[in-house]
Amino acid sequence: MQAENSTVAIGTVGYAPPEQFMGHPRLNSDIYALGMIAIEALTGISAKNLERESTTELAWRHVVEQTSQELADILDKMVAFDFQKRYQSAEEVLQDLAKAEEAPHPTRREVWDEFWAMRN
Repeated sequence: MQAENSTVAIGTVGYAPPEQFMGHPRLNSDIYALGMIAIEALTGISAKNLERESTTELAWRHVVEQTSQELADILDKMVAFDFQKRYQSAEEVLQDLAKAEEAPHPTRREVWDEFWAMRN
């Protein structure tokens, strides 16, 4: 009898990416889980209760009052449904986070002025 190579799918609903539940985890499967934890921290919504805009994309940005576009884009890439579109390493995530930190951000005054301009 020949031994079969297989992986047992283990993971927590909401945090484990689709490939992990299909028994084919990738090196970047943990990046998905970390992204889900970050989105949960920003939204206050459990990862398993987050809605999807489509069958693949999470709908979470509308729940968060303030976050930078750069951080939101990084998180979206971390939780990409397709593992090939996701970051392939933690180093890639860190590089983009460093770039986002260097990007100019509006001052509190600019945010306040924009808020009042929208109300009028």
